[in-house]
Amino acid sequence: MFFSNINLWSVLVAAVAAFVVGYVWYSPAVFGKQWVKASGMTDESMKGKKEGMAKKLLLSFICTVVTAYIAAVLYHSLYITSGTQLLALVFAVWLGFTAATKSGNIIFARESLTVYLINIGHDLVALITMFFVISLFK
Repeated sequence: MFFSNINLWSVLVAAVAAFVVGYVWYSPAVFGKQWVKASGMTDESMKGKKEGMAKKLLLSFICTVVTAYIAAVLYHSLYITSGTQLLALVFAVWLGFTAATKSGNIIFARESLTVYLINIGHDLVALITMFFVISLFK
């Protein structure tokens, strides 16, 4: 079965790398301030959100590991042999499974376009990072 040949180290390193991308992406120096403002939050309201952050980060990391694992399955199942194929796969996965599905947040949850764009931009960069890291492990 194609799930048995996955290098778990590549999955773990890819997940950590994607997590670092998120840390930088949502930092105040990059898009953090814009994301907070577009989300309708204030510094005051953010203080209350820090409670239970360790649990939230752990759950988020577990989800990132799952994503990295599936990325590894796709990468190895599709026999990606070039950077162009890798980028095409990343773009297809991002467009079909991230950008399209998260559009429901604008449609139904009334998320702002700015928040949507910041979030899906992060997801694209995180996926590129994951797939690139996975491609380094042969």
